[in-house]
Amino acid sequence: MAISQTQRTELLQLLVAMFDAAPGSDVLDELANGIDAGNTIQMYAANLVNSTEFTGIYSRALTANEFATKFIGNLLGSNVTAETTAEAVAFIEARLNAGASRDTVILEAVSALQSVPETDTKYGAAVAQLSNKVEVAEYFGTQSSFTGLSLSQMQAALSGVTSDDATVTAKKSAIDSGNLDGVGSEGTTFTLTTGVDALTGTSSNDTFTADNTGAAEVTSTADSLSGGRGTDTLNIFSDGTIAALPALDSIEALNV
Repeated sequence: MAISQTQRTELLQLLVAMFDAAPGSDVLDELANGIDAGNTIQMYAANLVNSTEFTGIYSRALTANEFATKFIGNLLGSNVTAETTAEAVAFIEARLNAGASRDTVILEAVSALQSVPETDTKYGAAVAQLSNKVEVAEYFGTQSSFTGLSLSQMQAALSGVTSDDATVTAKKSAIDSGNLDGVGSEGTTFTLTTGVDALTGTSSNDTFTADNTGAAEVTSTADSLSGGRGTDTLNIFSDGTIAALPALDSIEALNV
C-alpha cells in the first residue's frame, strides 16, 4: 500500500499551514511511511502542535487571541483585507475559547480555506497562495534530494511563493538548479585520506579537502566525490604536481 495523492496533498497542506515550510525528501518520506503504517493527518496534527518547531513559532503561552492573530496572519498574509483577517481571527479565537485544540482549529481552517474557489473575492488570493505553496512543497519533497534541512531552510524553500503562478515556475527552476537562497547553506566538510575515498555530500554547500603536502598524496583515480545538491567545493593543497584527481560529480568549484 502506498500513500495516495489526496493523502499527500492533505499532509503538505498541513505542513505549509503549520510551518510555512516545504519538507525535504527525507522528511516527506518519513511522514509518508507513517501514513502507510496507519497514521492519519489528524494524528500528525496532534503530534506536530507539541513539537519544539511548532511551539518555537506559536508559544504555548499565547492567549487564544494571540495565537489566532499570529496563525491567521501567517496563513492568509496580505492576501485579504483587514476586515476579512479580523473575521478569520474571531472564528479561530472563538473555537479555542470553546475548548477546541490548536490542531483541531488548524485542520478546520485549512479545510475551510481549501473549500473556497480561487475566484472568491474575499479569500481567493489566499487560497491561490496556499495552493501554490503546496505545489512547490510537493515538487521540493518529491523531485529534489534536499535532506537534513533545518526548519528555517525548509521555510526558505517556500520563500517568495505568492498567489502568482509565476512564482511557482521560478521556484521550481531554482529547485532544479539547486540554487535556493537559504537552503543548503550549512554544508559539511569532508577530508580525503590516503585510502580509497567514496564520499557523498549533503544537500547543503559542502567542502571536500585533500591535503597532498604529506609523504603520500590523498587524491587518486580510485577516489570518488559526489557533491549532491548545493554549491560544493574541492580544495586540494599541494607542494608540487598532483598525480591524479578523483572521479568528480556535482562538484561546482575546484581550488588548488
